[in-house]
Amino acid sequence: MRIITQDKRAQYHSTINQLHFVMRMLMLIFVALSVVIIVRKFMILSIDTGPLESNILINRLIYSPDCLADRDSLLRLRPGIIDLERFTEGTLNKCLFYGDQNDFAAGNLTLLFLETDQRHELLYNRQGYLLLKPRAGAEGPGGARSFSDWKYVLANDKGTLRKAILFIEVILPNN
Repeated sequence: MRIITQDKRAQYHSTINQLHFVMRMLMLIFVALSVVIIVRKFMILSIDTGPLESNILINRLIYSPDCLADRDSLLRLRPGIIDLERFTEGTLNKCLFYGDQNDFAAGNLTLLFLETDQRHELLYNRQGYLLLKPRAGAEGPGGARSFSDWKYVLANDKGTLRKAILFIEVILPNN
């Protein structure tokens, strides 16, 4: 019969405990790396600021006192009403000024009057729009993203309020 001494038993248990510790550490590292990789992948795929940027630009065009919003005789803003006298490229370039070389955004605004089907079309950042429009939808750094929206508005045509729909297309270059 073989007799195992206390020292050999302790050494055996110590070796087993060390192997378990190494296995636990390897499992912990694997789980931690998996969580980090999954979170990074989710963050990269789910954060797209393009729609948010375009909505901010659209709301700024319609509701900002420096852009297309109409004012009453006391100079109070009238939300949802567009002043046709301010519906010009000059007004847009003043209210959305991103420097002389605008590489941030471009847009096409079309105002369609409901009772007459008359259209007023306006380009914001004309040069940028003409450059980015053909590249809309292309992936990568050379492409651009296109976002469009429409709003029911009233147009102040020299004191007469006319019902209209404002179609807005915003093009943002890819980063």
